[in-house]
Amino acid sequence: MKRVSRGIRRDFLLDIVDALAMLAATYAALYIRFARFDTSGEVVIFPILSMAATFLIFHFTGANKHLIRYFSLREFLSLAAGMGLAVAMVALLAFLSFRLNEIPRGVPILQWMLAVGLSSGLRIAYRLWHGSRQFRIRPKRRLPLLIIGNTPATEILLRMVELLGRDRYHVVGILDEDPQLRGNRIRGCEILGQPQDLSGILLRLRVHGVPVRHVLLAKGRESFSEGSLRVIDKLHEAGSIEVRELQKQLLHLLPADGKREEGEAAVIKDVCHELPESVLAGMEERIRIYGLRKRVLDVMGATAIGLCVLPLVPVILLLLWLSLGRPFLFWQERVGQHGRMVRIYKFRTMHMPQEQGDVEDAARQCRVGNLLRRLHLDELPQLYNILKGDMSFVGPRPLLPIDLPVDMPGCLRLRALMRPGLTGWAQIHGGKEVPKEDKVILDLWYLKNMSLKLDALILLHTVRAVIHGYRLAPDIIRQAYEELGLPLTGKGSSGASLKKHLDS
Repeated sequence: MKRVSRGIRRDFLLDIVDALAMLAATYAALYIRFARFDTSGEVVIFPILSMAATFLIFHFTGANKHLIRYFSLREFLSLAAGMGLAVAMVALLAFLSFRLNEIPRGVPILQWMLAVGLSSGLRIAYRLWHGSRQFRIRPKRRLPLLIIGNTPATEILLRMVELLGRDRYHVVGILDEDPQLRGNRIRGCEILGQPQDLSGILLRLRVHGVPVRHVLLAKGRESFSEGSLRVIDKLHEAGSIEVRELQKQLLHLLPADGKREEGEAAVIKDVCHELPESVLAGMEERIRIYGLRKRVLDVMGATAIGLCVLPLVPVILLLLWLSLGRPFLFWQERVGQHGRMVRIYKFRTMHMPQEQGDVEDAARQCRVGNLLRRLHLDELPQLYNILKGDMSFVGPRPLLPIDLPVDMPGCLRLRALMRPGLTGWAQIHGGKEVPKEDKVILDLWYLKNMSLKLDALILLHTVRAVIHGYRLAPDIIRQAYEELGLPLTGKGSSGASLKKHLDS
């Protein structure tokens, strides 16, 4: 009963806040129109009527009732509709009462725009105040988790992961039985759908490079419907997922991040420790200064290219719609600058998997997708990543966590100082053919020699590689090892992979 009464008081307070926002917006609209505060009868009554109408509409319709801390587009549209209804009602009443003689016809429109903007701004400010802090993590693969159930314990769990396990665990999404909550975010974590859709959601996440095996129930099993429990138990019995209940294992709810090999606690030999001091000296400061210069060129270039290719986007979307249908975009979570996970966007070029055995790329290809990948047009959405600041045009290519070598933490730390690039030194000298250890070495060579001239050369070679294809360049890889002062052979060294290619 106490929880219900708190909810009623909270809703009543929200109604008052929105009514006051309408009052402030009305006075602001009148002031903008008259350039002064008018005290005539009609002008005084109009704001009071607007405030009262807003309170009544929101109180009885509940158009503003939602998770205010997780304000999203759906709630914005509901709020805008409620404000529009209040403005229309007041305008009609005012017209019938005093014909709006002293109220200009443009005031209701301006009133609605200001009211929606003010109420939305308050919600966004509240969301940011409650939002999660961004942490810089070490470039390390984290264990993906999926939470089922939207309860107060869900937010507590997300906060625990942020504070205690941000470098080991990653909550990729939340499922809830209320379909209206889909698309909302809790501490930056999106509600992906309902528990009944768990099988399909796991499959989509796997295609996106996020294989989830650990599911956490944020409330007791008795709180879920039979359909949800049937899906969860079926996947658990099949061995696809491991399920843990938060209420039973509050202090031990986070699963182990894989088996630890004997001796893992010892210091791992890192090839980066063999880098000469002349290479390491001042590298972080040079990367920081050069990164600031590149950022200006990246924004200008992405804007210009985006405007030029904009006419191609409707054509690409039409071809994708005819061949693959929706959705048009595909994303993958990859390791970005400072080791934080970023979503890299592309045009979707393959059919969505329908069966568990249908995840292989060969079974999902289509002609349009192959053409887009061949011309690299599928990567056009990454211009958004560049504008957003997640990527640069040239830099170390963002990789999936599984594609990062585990025995090179120092090198990965240096590599992660620069924004990842749409293309890079490793891509133009072999791309996917380059072993992952050698990719890191090539990226370090780029960081040592980075310049605008080198970036321009990489962009020109990228165009040539798109036309003629990518070819492995062992000589360039060997040169990178030599200039960095690293041996080509040795146990645990990435030079062993290069030696195999040189010998062949």
